Formats: sequence, structure tokens, C-alpha cells
Amino acid sequence: MSVRAWQLHTPAADQLPLEAVLELTAGLREDADCLAAVAVDAARHHGWAWGEVASAAGLSEASARARWGGVRVSRLVSARVPLYSALPAHRELPPSAVYPETDVQAEGKGAPVAARELCTALRTLYERSGVSHRRVSDSTGLPVAVVTSVLDGHMVPSWPETYLLTHAAGGDPQDMRPLWQHAWGMPSPNEMRNSGGDLGAALLGARLAAGFPDPATVCPPNLDPAEARMTLQGELVLDWPALSDLLVRLGADPSWFEQLWVAARSAQRTIRKGER
Repeated sequence: MSVRAWQLHTPAADQLPLEAVLELTAGLREDADCLAAVAVDAARHHGWAWGEVASAAGLSEASARARWGGVRVSRLVSARVPLYSALPAHRELPPSAVYPETDVQAEGKGAPVAARELCTALRTLYERSGVSHRRVSDSTGLPVAVVTSVLDGHMVPSWPETYLLTHAAGGDPQDMRPLWQHAWGMPSPNEMRNSGGDLGAALLGARLAAGFPDPATVCPPNLDPAEARMTLQGELVLDWPALSDLLVRLGADPSWFEQLWVAARSAQRTIRKGER
């Protein structure tokens, strides 16, 4: 959406042929429809009922379901993949990149390990869902070879592909966002929405990347297993030393979660002040 808007507002935009301008504006309308669908999908993942979605959109519940229900979100996002894939590599929308198996599975720090974590998280989500590669391919529009390469750890997906694969397995794409950013070598997420939910989503992603272990098996000695479970479910914000220790036991890089933790603690303090 931002790419098309930029093309329409460049100094040379007034020299574009009418056909090109109309194509760009048509694409913007499609992108806007896709953005609305993704927003509704995220709201549904966070517990919104169809009646609430319909009220927010000024539609009847039946109309809201017809517009955004079922596999329609996946189809809309899938339709946008060709645009992303055609763009040159950059931090927000990089194209797919294949990592050699020896690099993706190597131990140590850096992008290869982060890429392995993203692929492992997607594979864990896929295994928990029980859906087949063919079904994922059919619902996302991605070739079976791409689905297999990502889930086997041979290909690092772009964000649209990550979104589609997560959505097809019944997960929340935002749980994968920090893992995807890390896999593509982006800076740690220090400009998030400043809410505790972001930390909870990132922790779920880290747990998926670790193979979704039982919280009791990764609980530090000085932490109650019930607190570890509540933390990994996004219901509790631990002190930073305890959270950092828990993240290390999950095999995650604590530095990638520090700003999310700061935002979550700030949101927690705001809520407490409001309750006084």
C-alpha cells in the first residue's frame, strides 16, 4: 500500500500514463480491502465476536461474515504476494531467501539461527494443527514446494508467506512477527504498540520456536511453574531478571524482548493507576 502511494506521489507521478495511475489506484483499493481483512482477522484472534466486528464496521453480522469469514482473509493476503515478491529486498518486505541447510541448522548467533527458529515455530504450529502440506497450499495459494521448504527449514519466508502459513495453521500471525524480524536481521522491536499483548505474542512465538515445551520443563529453579505458565500465556509480566532467565531456557535471545517487556510493564503500571 505504501509502495503504491509512494509511486503516486513521486515528483514524476504527474507524467505517469493514465493507465498506470488507474492501475495503482485500483491496487490501493485492493490493498485497503486486504488491510481491513487482516485487521478483522487479528480482532477475531483476540476474542472479538462477529457481532462486535459487524458493529465496528457498520454492517450486519451476516455481511461481516460474508466479507471476512472463512478463508477470505488468506485469499486476500495471497493476492498481494506477487507485489511483495517483485520488490527489491528491504527490511519491511524482503523477498524469500534460501539459506543452506548447514547454515539454518548451525549453532550460534545471528540470522541463520534466527531463521531456524522461525521455521521451527512454523513447523511446530503446523504439527499442532494437523493440517497437511496440500491443504496449506490450497488455502494459501503457495506452492507445495514452498510450504515444504519452509517447514523443513530450507527456506526463510517473506512476511506475506509467514502470515499465510501461520493463518492456515490456525495461529495468530503477530505471534510470529518478532521471530520473522529477527530472522531477517532487523533491529529489536523497540517501536511497538506499547501494550502488554505484544510481549505475550512474542513469548508465544518463542515457545513455538522451542517446540512448544511444557512451561514446567523450562521453568528456572527460582520461579514457580504456575508463574512460568502464566507468563508464557501472556497473563503475567515477570521482573526482567526472571523473564530473561526463562527466555534463555527457551533458547531465545533476551535482548529481543527487553523493549517489549518495558512496554508491558509501562502498560501494567498505567492499569494499576487507573484502578486506584
